[in-house]
Amino acid sequence: MNTFTCYDALFIPAEADGAKHHPKIVALYTSPLVFDYAVGHESTTDAEVYRAGRIPHPEVLMKDIGENLGPRGWRYQVLEALEGMHIKLDKPYIIFFPFVSRDGFPFPINQYAQDAQSKYYKEAVAWRGDLIVAKYKDLGYTAMENISMADLPLIKNYLSTSGCNRGLTVQK
Repeated sequence: MNTFTCYDALFIPAEADGAKHHPKIVALYTSPLVFDYAVGHESTTDAEVYRAGRIPHPEVLMKDIGENLGPRGWRYQVLEALEGMHIKLDKPYIIFFPFVSRDGFPFPINQYAQDAQSKYYKEAVAWRGDLIVAKYKDLGYTAMENISMADLPLIKNYLSTSGCNRGLTVQK
């Protein structure tokens, strides 16, 4: 019996070795939530990423992330509203980013996010490393659903106005 389920997610590569990289759709694998996976994250019942009863594995898609760490190697940031919105999105997103590097060096600045921020770019809150964006069916984060390239403009808008709270990630 295969316990993995995959969903379409958006992959935003950090850098492109001389060529411009563009976001693309990739398969984000999930597995049933096991308590051990939640170690390092505050609460499995409150944290949005765990409410669906499945643990996503964005670490499989991220370059230079620490090996064999599972969820301890990455963090996430919730996208529920854009700047200036007073009402939350019906279908929120979670942006996964690498946290522990394989070699101990900082992850490279994500060029796509930096380009989106343009003159508002601030290195202190820069998005670093490869980003994986997953879409959820509702604000209760009860299940993931497939993302499409039609979601990219909204995500780019968010990246252009929001920095990454890498060192201050608070997971409820």
